[in-house]
Amino acid sequence: MRDNLESPYPYSPASTYPVVDAIVVFGGDGMPDPKTDWTADPNRISRNRLGFAYQLYRAGRAPIMVLSANKGGAIKMARILETKGLPKAALRVESQADSTYQNALYSSRILKQEKLGRVLLVTSPYHMPRALAVLREQDIDATPAPTMPQVKPTIEGNAWLPHRSALLRSHTYLHEYLGLFAYGLCGWT
Repeated sequence: MRDNLESPYPYSPASTYPVVDAIVVFGGDGMPDPKTDWTADPNRISRNRLGFAYQLYRAGRAPIMVLSANKGGAIKMARILETKGLPKAALRVESQADSTYQNALYSSRILKQEKLGRVLLVTSPYHMPRALAVLREQDIDATPAPTMPQVKPTIEGNAWLPHRSALLRSHTYLHEYLGLFAYGLCGWT
């Protein structure tokens, strides 16, 4: 289940991506601790959407970053990035989206208004198929820039018994498959 979503979008270090007009970040995986040194463990911060977007910006991949998340998430992301030294002028905040479709719709409005044609899309590898499809449906030239996959937890004890972490991962992947199917029915991908 996981491999079908993630394997088409392997992780690459920030410095390997092309230089584009903007980095687009779809929120949804929590915020990294702004009080820690993000440069101390690059692999750890690469597993987080905001952390990997920060690495892309620091690697000079784009001068602008569009942050899209609901319930104040994008505002919080912007504040964290500012504490990490990113200039406020480089950040665009979209905080109305309540779904991946709306992330793409509202972010594309900002991109088109500012004539930012080529972007790197940052999201989790399992979320990339749906996120990329809806952003491209908005006529945005998006290159996938997935985070480093989360570390697979080891299962201790009897492998035949259900484990909470495995159920959570199954829920996440099933959500993505259902989302892809529903978005296709709605004509959003």
